[in-house]
Amino acid sequence: MKPFHKDLICIAGAIAALGFLYGCDHLSDQDLSSSGSVLAISSVTPSAVTSDVSPGTDPNTMASVPPPDDSVTFDLTNSSTAGSGNDLLVFSFDIKCANGTLDDTNRPAAVAVAAGATESITVVIATGAYKEANQVGLLGVGSDICKISFNAQKLAGGSLHSTDGLVGVTFADVP
Repeated sequence: MKPFHKDLICIAGAIAALGFLYGCDHLSDQDLSSSGSVLAISSVTPSAVTSDVSPGTDPNTMASVPPPDDSVTFDLTNSSTAGSGNDLLVFSFDIKCANGTLDDTNRPAAVAVAAGATESITVVIATGAYKEANQVGLLGVGSDICKISFNAQKLAGGSLHSTDGLVGVTFADVP
């Protein structure tokens, strides 16, 4: 019995060691943030959007045209120190709204942010076609608060997520 007990303890120790080492092959987003690599949203313009959801009419052809897209400009700051590999490439953004009106992930966005620098990026948070197709539902909700974050790749390797930026959206039927 003793050899079996000894083998069992050795196997359990080996499995525990492998489990511990398994988590050491990469850094989590929190580890990357604490190591000085932070992508922060430093400003949002405009922070409140009145979103026209009603289609218009082309005066020349009298054809229906979708409402205009809603765009917001974000200033993104890379607070990592200057040096090789600390530059970031922002490749997408996620939007999550309290009422679920504009929820989406991995919407395309592209901007390079050098270490220690701030760059502006303008993204479309609601397309005219989406607003026209969902006009009744959006007007029924009335307004929403949306949390937006950006996804980036560090040139030295590893992914980052930005801090969150908030945008208030009011859906309106503007004649």
